[in-house]
Amino acid sequence: MKVLVMLSGGLDSTVLAEQALHDEELVATLFVDYGQPAAKQEKAAVVAWHLRHENRIRSRMSRVDLRGLEDMREPSGIPGPRVVPARNLVLAAMGVNLAMVVGARAVWIGANADDAHYRDCLPWFASQLSHLVTQAAFDVAVEYRYAGLTKAQIVTRGDELQVPLEQTWSCYAPRLNQPCGTCDACLARELALTGG
Repeated sequence: MKVLVMLSGGLDSTVLAEQALHDEELVATLFVDYGQPAAKQEKAAVVAWHLRHENRIRSRMSRVDLRGLEDMREPSGIPGPRVVPARNLVLAAMGVNLAMVVGARAVWIGANADDAHYRDCLPWFASQLSHLVTQAAFDVAVEYRYAGLTKAQIVTRGDELQVPLEQTWSCYAPRLNQPCGTCDACLARELALTGG
């Protein structure tokens, strides 16, 4: 099955893209700059991934202006999730659009079992969205392939695939191009990488 992966440059989506490439299913990736504070760092991680694979896979980058980014703009050191209303709904729609253009039959998104505080990262959301897309005769599935895995398990999978996880980016609130080390994404990353 031909797959398009929504590639944010983060740990989860990078391992997912590597998995799809390993399984010889990956035909394209899509990175979306939606106004997130770490867009520059995320984009750099995506570019590094593609360069590492000698640009064998189609890479697309898009820009969309999402509203409700106040949580994403919280300063570093502020705990809690950074919720952007309906972000994955918009990203999935963009993925389905591109998948239909490049001939992919599925859009994979790197949501995982540790993302329970984001409603549009839950498995039922992906299932309902995929059903809706299929009913609309778009013939593209939307899948959260790692929905049953924790971030630590995804790190293990990344190690098995020899993914250079140090080249991924997870921080919501970068300081001078460095991870803040205190946002929820940084803390979850550290916990997963150290096996905690």
